[in-house]
Amino acid sequence: MRSRQVLDEHGPLAKAFYTSGELFAEEYYAQTLIARGGIGTPHLDGNTRLCTATAEWALVESFGQ
Repeated sequence: MRSRQVLDEHGPLAKAFYTSGELFAEEYYAQTLIARGGIGTPHLDGNTRLCTATAEWALVESFGQ
């Protein structure tokens, strides 16, 4: 109910999706279809980018380049 109210009052740009790194490629694709095609928001981001960046710098700091 609240999601519908937010969409009605503020439009699709008021919604965003922040995904888990635990999803399979097909699940990311389905979520993108729902977010962009169904709701109409371009606001999608995944923690995989943040996790990978953090892990990369930890490896660089530990073992060098």
